[in-house]
Amino acid sequence: MKKLVSICFLLSLPLGLFAQSSDIVTVASSEQGSIAYASKQSSTITTTSDGLKVWSFTVRDDSQSDSDSDPTYWSELTIIPGASNVPSWTSVIRAVALFRSGSKVVDGTIASDQFYFTVDGVNTVDQINDNASATYDLYVTFKAPVTDNQHLDFKITDANIVVAPLEVSSTFATFTAASSTSGSANLITVTADRLAFQTTLVSVYPLTDFSCTVRSTDALGSVDVDATGTVTISKGLGCRFVVRPAIGCGG
Repeated sequence: MKKLVSICFLLSLPLGLFAQSSDIVTVASSEQGSIAYASKQSSTITTTSDGLKVWSFTVRDDSQSDSDSDPTYWSELTIIPGASNVPSWTSVIRAVALFRSGSKVVDGTIASDQFYFTVDGVNTVDQINDNASATYDLYVTFKAPVTDNQHLDFKITDANIVVAPLEVSSTFATFTAASSTSGSANLITVTADRLAFQTTLVSVYPLTDFSCTVRSTDALGSVDVDATGTVTISKGLGCRFVVRPAIGCGG
């Protein structure tokens, strides 16, 4: 019986030696100013040129104290919305991936209110050496159409990252959430290059008033809410509106 107690003690002793002092901080000014979403429509992100970098954050081993000689391995990471954000990421984001030093780490799973990343926890891409740090870049591509002037805002809390199981790893302290800059950064921008009727007039009775709405859109159908200018609508040549076969176009 004494031998069994001794073995259990020896197995549990190393767990207490792992420092709970790693954390995550945002990289200042790592967001886009305005997002030209139309240029990044790919369904997959293989290299950095396929997507648009919208945020960067740094994972720091033993940043709050240096009480072990172990690296930090992470295996699961969840990015959640910040203070200013589009209503749903699934309606805007087509693909998402993490990169480290220009090399792809992992693709993410997209939900309405989170990006979820999982790795095996033993590769160099998800290892942060003892007393070192690693910066990760978040790349995305977009769906269309989008809503002009909405923002993308991201956040990671200490509850959103998990160390790799069964690895000799430092663990994470309780840290202030790492957040992208809310407000003016990562602004989705639509630049109109054409005019389009919001609804199609199927038929109009002669000498009857009617109304229609013209929108400024880009090639993907997104409306540019900042577009200004004067639009003149005039009757084209020939019959444009037919109510029934016996009646032609009104004046």
